[in-house]
Amino acid sequence: MKNKIDNTKLENELNGFLNPVSPSRDFINELQTRLRLKNPVVVEYPNYLLPIVLVSTGLFIGIGIIWGIQKIFRLISSTGEE
Repeated sequence: MKNKIDNTKLENELNGFLNPVSPSRDFINELQTRLRLKNPVVVEYPNYLLPIVLVSTGLFIGIGIIWGIQKIFRLISSTGEE
């Protein structure tokens, strides 16, 4: 194992880079308060109405277009037979 890590050397290097921080008492109190309080849970249910309306409208328009095209073809084919 050539790459064995020397823990003492690593700790000494990290101690040179990392400096301990003392947070303010107000920050600690606010954090404790926020951790102790129970936050309200809000469950949002998906809105299925909009997709249903959009699909229904698309189907209705599609059927209307097909019906209109059939009427046009019938009109063209009936006038061509006379």
